Amino acid sequence: MPFRARTLPETVQLRTYIEEYPYPAFVLNKRVSGKHAASLLPIFTNAAFRNLVFGPRENEPQSVVGGGLLEALAGTGFEGLANARRLGEWIEESPTASNARYIVDLEPAWVGRNTSPVQLELIKTSVDAFWIITSVPRTELPKYVPPPKQDVDIVLTTLKDESSPELPAKPLPALPEWAEAPLDPQAVAAAKSPYDVKSGAREPVLQWLTAGTEMVDFFKKYNWDDHPLGPPEKWPQSLKSCISAVLTSPYPWALWWGPDLVLLYNDAYAIMSGTKHPGLFAKYGKIAWGELWEAIGPLADQVVRERKSVAREDDLLFFGRLTDKMLPEETYHNWAWIPVIVEDGSVGGFFNTTFENTSKILYERRIQILRSLGDKTALARSRTEFAEAMRMVLTEDAHKDVPFAAFYFNTVDAPQKTGRETEPYKVQKARIRVMSTLAFQIGVPEGHPAIPTREVHLLDPITLRPSAQILTTRRSGASPGSTNDNRSLPDDSTVVAHTPGDSDAALETLGDVLQADETAWPFFDVFSAKRPLHITSLPASIGKGFGLRKNGWNDVPREAIIMPIAAEGDEVPVGLMVLGVNTRRPYDKEYQTWIELVHMTLSSTLTATLGREAELKKAEQLAQLDAAKTSFFSSASHELRTPLTLIAGPVQEALRLTSEPRVKQQLTMTTRNIERLQKLVDSLMDFTRVEGGRMYGRFRATSLADYTTDLAELFRNPIEKNKIEYIVTNDHTNEATAFVDHDLWEKIVFNLIGNAFKYTLSGQVHVHTSYRPGWADFSVRDTGCGIPTNELDKVFERFHRGSATARSHEGTGIGLALTRELVKLHGGHITLESTPEDKDDPDAPHGSNFTVHIPLGYDHLPPANVDEELAGIRAAPRAYGRAMIEEAKGWNRSRAQTDDKDRSESGGSESNANSNTDSSRSGEFSGIFRFSPDDTILIVDDNSDVRRFLRSIFHSYCNILEAENASDGLVIIEEKAPDLVLSDVMMPGMDGIQFVGAIRERPRISWTPVILLTARAGEEARVEGLTSGADDYISKPFKTQELIARVHLHLNLGKRKRELLCLFEERTKEIKIVSDLSPVGIFRTDNQGEMTYTNRRWHEITDYPSNQPLTNWLWNIHPDFQKQVLELTTRVLQTGDGGSLEIRWQNERWTKLQVESISNGLIGTVTDVSDRHLYEAARIAQAQEREAIAQLRAADAERQRAEADERRRAQELLVDVTSHELRQPVSAILNCSQLVRTNLSNLAEALRKSRAATPFVPSDSLLKQIEEDLDALDSIYQCGLSQERIANDVLSLSRLQLDTLSIHTIDFQLVPELQRIISIFANELKMKKINLDMNIGRSVVVLNVDRVSSDRTRFAQIITNLMSNGKYAIKFTDIAPVPDRRIMVYLEVSLDPPQANKCIAPPLPQNLDEAKEKVKIPGTLIYVYVAVQDSGPGLKPGDLTLLFQRFQQGSNSHEVFGGSGLGLFVSRKLCELMGGNIDVDSVYGQGATFRFYLQMKTAAEPEPKSAHSPPSPAKAKPAVAAPPAPSQTAYHILITEDNIINQTVLNRQLKHAGFTTELASNGKEAIEKIKRLAFGTDNIDPSLPRRFDAILMDCEMPVMDGPTATREIRRLESEGVLPLRNRIIALTGNARQGQVEASLQAGMDDVMIKPYKIDELVLKIRDKTMLD
Repeated sequence: MPFRARTLPETVQLRTYIEEYPYPAFVLNKRVSGKHAASLLPIFTNAAFRNLVFGPRENEPQSVVGGGLLEALAGTGFEGLANARRLGEWIEESPTASNARYIVDLEPAWVGRNTSPVQLELIKTSVDAFWIITSVPRTELPKYVPPPKQDVDIVLTTLKDESSPELPAKPLPALPEWAEAPLDPQAVAAAKSPYDVKSGAREPVLQWLTAGTEMVDFFKKYNWDDHPLGPPEKWPQSLKSCISAVLTSPYPWALWWGPDLVLLYNDAYAIMSGTKHPGLFAKYGKIAWGELWEAIGPLADQVVRERKSVAREDDLLFFGRLTDKMLPEETYHNWAWIPVIVEDGSVGGFFNTTFENTSKILYERRIQILRSLGDKTALARSRTEFAEAMRMVLTEDAHKDVPFAAFYFNTVDAPQKTGRETEPYKVQKARIRVMSTLAFQIGVPEGHPAIPTREVHLLDPITLRPSAQILTTRRSGASPGSTNDNRSLPDDSTVVAHTPGDSDAALETLGDVLQADETAWPFFDVFSAKRPLHITSLPASIGKGFGLRKNGWNDVPREAIIMPIAAEGDEVPVGLMVLGVNTRRPYDKEYQTWIELVHMTLSSTLTATLGREAELKKAEQLAQLDAAKTSFFSSASHELRTPLTLIAGPVQEALRLTSEPRVKQQLTMTTRNIERLQKLVDSLMDFTRVEGGRMYGRFRATSLADYTTDLAELFRNPIEKNKIEYIVTNDHTNEATAFVDHDLWEKIVFNLIGNAFKYTLSGQVHVHTSYRPGWADFSVRDTGCGIPTNELDKVFERFHRGSATARSHEGTGIGLALTRELVKLHGGHITLESTPEDKDDPDAPHGSNFTVHIPLGYDHLPPANVDEELAGIRAAPRAYGRAMIEEAKGWNRSRAQTDDKDRSESGGSESNANSNTDSSRSGEFSGIFRFSPDDTILIVDDNSDVRRFLRSIFHSYCNILEAENASDGLVIIEEKAPDLVLSDVMMPGMDGIQFVGAIRERPRISWTPVILLTARAGEEARVEGLTSGADDYISKPFKTQELIARVHLHLNLGKRKRELLCLFEERTKEIKIVSDLSPVGIFRTDNQGEMTYTNRRWHEITDYPSNQPLTNWLWNIHPDFQKQVLELTTRVLQTGDGGSLEIRWQNERWTKLQVESISNGLIGTVTDVSDRHLYEAARIAQAQEREAIAQLRAADAERQRAEADERRRAQELLVDVTSHELRQPVSAILNCSQLVRTNLSNLAEALRKSRAATPFVPSDSLLKQIEEDLDALDSIYQCGLSQERIANDVLSLSRLQLDTLSIHTIDFQLVPELQRIISIFANELKMKKINLDMNIGRSVVVLNVDRVSSDRTRFAQIITNLMSNGKYAIKFTDIAPVPDRRIMVYLEVSLDPPQANKCIAPPLPQNLDEAKEKVKIPGTLIYVYVAVQDSGPGLKPGDLTLLFQRFQQGSNSHEVFGGSGLGLFVSRKLCELMGGNIDVDSVYGQGATFRFYLQMKTAAEPEPKSAHSPPSPAKAKPAVAAPPAPSQTAYHILITEDNIINQTVLNRQLKHAGFTTELASNGKEAIEKIKRLAFGTDNIDPSLPRRFDAILMDCEMPVMDGPTATREIRRLESEGVLPLRNRIIALTGNARQGQVEASLQAGMDDVMIKPYKIDELVLKIRDKTMLD
């Protein structure tokens, strides 16, 4: 049994049953949630349904699938729609016992609407994505008996050709339980397949359909006789033209026709419709697209009603196309509906163009997801961030393409051995244990059994699949290879490898594994395949309970992708991704390609992420190692400095007191070693800080050569005492400023010189400083033993000591390593050249040369470390330098002994003089330091020797308290309140920094001075100590006198601070008492506006709780005043100027806020003024009430005025349209009158000739009648001119109202133009016996003004109005006595504007020559003055003020009827637009004089015209132009005009002028005639050229208008289809400038406005200059 395409799925076994069901039955698609209503177009029907609904048409192609149900529903119009809506609602309801059945009335069209409806009881059953609808008749079913089969064979062949391959026959299933109607065997036997018979409808003629397409054949075979459109022979031409256009279009195109919008379409549209074709062909719109009609029905009504096109872009539509899972497919379309205007001017229907852009939308959406995945995961630094980036992208951007997702990270454990240990002869294989841990899930609720949180896999190390043993175990029921808390995919699932090309065997193996696997997802297959796998069918149990994604389709997932994500080189993927497949799109090649791109992108970014994660872990480990090293050296430094302090102090004191030489010598040696140890500690700490990046220099501008020389000179004494030549030189060439840290540079210089001296036993040491562009070089060259070649690379390593002979074996091996790091800190580098000593040739050159290269300037240094304020200040050598020199002195044993002896004899040393630690020395400082007997110092240190040493220093000055840790110290401070605290930093428990913080947190003791004593040296430690709150920071070892001085200073400062704090507390208490007793609220804020203090009254006024923080006090202010208060406080804080403001609080209390600025914030008051505000509010309320009443009245008046303005505007727009429509008949009147007059003139002339030549003598009365006819035709012509003037005035008024009237300047001759305008009125003046005189003023002649530049049309309109319209000139001169009937027209020009705002030309200038020269220059501004004087009755004084207003007529209007009252109003507006003015002088009874002036510019003489160009008019022409002379050249003219009268008249006129003509009724016919003429296919005179000499084109025409036809002609010319360019002249009644410009832009050569003059048209045709 053939089916079209949209059929029930293979899994549903009810096809045969539905087909054999004895009563009407059909199948519907279910409703798509959130998208559209349930479709009432059946996707499958049985023979009983088709026989009932279609009758004789039951087996036509369009009746096999779709349609019928909506057509047969009872009721018409809204009643039918209501029945359809109720049926759809019943179908959408969930089946229950109460709504399982539904009674429906059907009225099949073939039975007739007058018969009783057929009543069926419908029964619905849900099967997958379908509704199975069966029925039981409640009334007798009409039966259609088809005629004898005559063309069965032909019909069957046609159906088989059009349908898809037949489905295999299936056995008839048992009757389902829900079908209560018994199966009638006779009915089954009598039932006929809907594909057995096709009605023999005759083929219509439709000969005008010539395209050989499938839809053309479909049109011809369709039975139109019974269709509402009727036989094609009766179709209107417009319908035929539209169908022809639709069928010949290569793009999807349809036509919706008639009041019921019958749908007709072409082949491309049929393909786009999918399985809905041919079911929707020739159906009513609401039936064809019933599933979309709720959305598109109102749009269709809008197109028909408003005649406006409707278009949509990227419109999501679901129709007629299903995925493999039988769900509506997601498609996007760009479509438009364009109304079709038929012969009677109504809308006959509309075109429907549509282009599917689904691929573009899907591509952009998927590429965006891919781009977001790449961008966000590329920034991930760890696996967690990688998973979070994926989750964010899939959550926010992939609602439709990824309905659900789950991502697992895999962890590979150590391989596990398989095989039994008791079977030694079997090979034991190590299995890979993989732990998959869920990282995130999207669209799946937590705890769902389909997504386990953890899963363990045991894989074969070679195949990465479960071993045969595992498979056997699984088939037997166990699952050792993979464990989780869930069950496997059911057997109806299908897994397909993603990449094409897999063999059948591979797929078969894959199916075996899946069947044996009991895990939720086939991860084993992904491990082995190493590529994404596609699960083509998910069981329903997997999708149950899945969450519905926001902005998704809310469908149960049908398919999924399992994707391995592996880094480069990984055998087992790092991650596994489970992705749901879009339920509304097929998994096609594009979808597969996108999945592959996602796989590659994520694998690539994961590789980078793992690399960054490894680097971060390595950096973290290095940082931890560095921190540990730094902590070690810091602790070591502390532990070394503390004993050094305890050693150095007593030794120095003993050395000062002793006089015994032996003891003195030992103490001196001890002192020297103490200093060496201190130098070592300093070097270690420096090196640690450099490596940890915590060494910062203070670089200052330095003369490097001079400073280095000074440092180097300190070594001269010890070096020269050892008989070493010591040379210090400088080269100041190219000298520039260098920026160095003096302390660090001192260490660099001393280390290098000391190293050279140490390894130079004889010879010389040469220190040299030089400059070169951008660099300073400092070198130390010696003639020492040199460095062995194999040790050159190790010289600058830490703790490396050379093996060469040196003056001393002492040293740590970090001097040169530290030197190199210090050089790098300066932005420089150090180089080494060395030649080791040759033992075989001692005289050969040897030694080493260390060179330091330092960049000049400070651009290479951190800006924060450059200190320009210290430039030029040279620091003295510090302890490091002194220690180095002392160490160098010690290398000379005799010198060291001599120094010791001299020191012993002198009785002391510099250190001893500065290190007095004995109490007996207190008298020495008693005059310097004055301690009070009550002063108390607390010493806190965990070392008792340190405490004992400090006590020995201070016990003679003050009282001493001791504590061995910080906790005990806090207790003592609380109890004893010492005046100062001396504390160590490194202590167990609470360290010194924390100890200081604890003191500062206790208000009662926070003022206590604290001095930290610590072995932690360096700027960082010092800054840390001071920033923690300590008053001073002293590094160990320290000098006793310095320590006493600092303690004395801070002790006295602390006592003074305590006194001030006591005074402050007393004053604060006093102020608080005064504040609490104040009747106004007082508050204070800091510099940031935060409230710091409020008194009790402030809380009473504001109702702010006193027990709450003051951070939210601003919210207690009424919202209307919060911004003002904030602005006031901000302004006062910024400017320092006080201010006040009355505000309202949330408790409705009014206060006056006054704020003043103080040094550290604001102080302000709030005064309660609520009573005054209540009184003022009452008065304001009364005033507001009165004002509100007045405003209501004013608003009502304004509304009435606006309505009146709107009505007036509508009237004016109506007048505008009406005036335009007048142009068409006016044109016909003018041309007809001119034609008749021409004929009568010829007749009169012929009669005159015949009278003279033949005996026949016409009577005088006959000739008189002819003359009277001519006069009558002149009157008709004048009426036409009058109508034209009225239309011009009304159109100008409309443009003035809409502000669209514009001025267009052209060059013309002034005097001839004025003569031409006046000549128009010659006949009228002659008829009324009015004399007309024209006076060309002297100024025109003297200044020789010929050509001017202005708007010639508006100039003529003003003069015409003054001559004819309204209450003046011709009309009012006509009522004057005959001898006095006269009109005078005056013309003057001037270079100057009028005087006294009168439109009177000023006198000629005295310097006429200069004026003439100016006039000769093109573009010179001149003023043109025109006056029209009549001898009429004049104007009454009251008329003068109203004359130039709109619709105003004077009091003489009762004598002369006519006029619109617009002429002078329009003239005044035109004068103002053209830079002039108009006025009138009149004495009642003596006529009137109208004067106006305009601004114009002189114009240059035109280019000489060719010989055939028509001459310019030099004198007045007659009112009615004479018939144009016959052309000497045969002009071939194409007239394109849809108005038959205008076409006929113009054709006769042009033939009278000697032209040959062709006629066309629209643009399309014109193009066809142009092509035939160009191609020579027409039977025309071969002597004629292959183009028309002129094409006269109307603009507004049916089928194809003038501009469209012109653009098509120009396109054909540009493409070479038409070999010659055609001259096109537009004839149109559209006089607006924008419309004229639109015609010219379309490609027309010229535009003539109707009504036109035939003689002017003939001149344009003969004007060859218009040709290319």
